[in-house]
Amino acid sequence: MNRLLLSGLLTFILSWSIGFFSGEAASGDSPVAVITNVEGAVSIRKDTSTSGAQIGTELYAGMIIEVEKGSVSLVFMNGDFLELKSGERLKLGDSAKGSLFVEGNTTRGVAKE
Repeated sequence: MNRLLLSGLLTFILSWSIGFFSGEAASGDSPVAVITNVEGAVSIRKDTSTSGAQIGTELYAGMIIEVEKGSVSLVFMNGDFLELKSGERLKLGDSAKGSLFVEGNTTRGVAKE
């Protein structure tokens, strides 16, 4: 009985801690991407919260990924793949094409056109 209770408690704590910073809204928003590789200093911003990026972190629309130094790789739930390098900031949309690079006070789409 104690093992079952402990197992349930640990599962709850882990689930809560993963969802805490991920920005999951009470409305049941789904993640749009997941981090698959991190090298160097990469941060994730959601509203006024900032956290370091880690492999496996689920990302939600509206979050900003900023690569201070190094790189980060993202795989979107629709299969899109995107890699960011030093100095790049990306505001996440529902896909790679729906996301925007942030440069100073301007934004541009991900596509090279």
